[in-house]
Amino acid sequence: MCSEFFEFYQNGGLFNHFVTISLGFAAASLWFARRTNQPRWLATCERALVAGLCFGILGTVLGLADVGQAIRSVPPEQAAALTAVGNGIAIIPLAWSLMGGIPLWVLACVGRHRQARAQVTA
Repeated sequence: MCSEFFEFYQNGGLFNHFVTISLGFAAASLWFARRTNQPRWLATCERALVAGLCFGILGTVLGLADVGQAIRSVPPEQAAALTAVGNGIAIIPLAWSLMGGIPLWVLACVGRHRQARAQVTA
């Protein structure tokens, strides 16, 4: 199980590192938002999540460009099978950014809701 995750992460390339850093920054911002009750930390979290998503999209687009370039160098009878494998690998940065980003985004929305509710009742 653990080796499968490392293979998944490694196949995402450099952009998975950028996505992971963005997700870590977003998680830390959520923690600070919860501890300090300051809305600027939620805004920082949301910006970090957008950056992580952008890194995931950029990694996927560049990965798909690499797949297209590599497919042109193989015989036509092998192109379909290799395209399927290459496209499966190319989308890993986007998948990684969404797997980490969506739960953090939900938590950020809950935090925004709690802050808005606290301001209404105050």
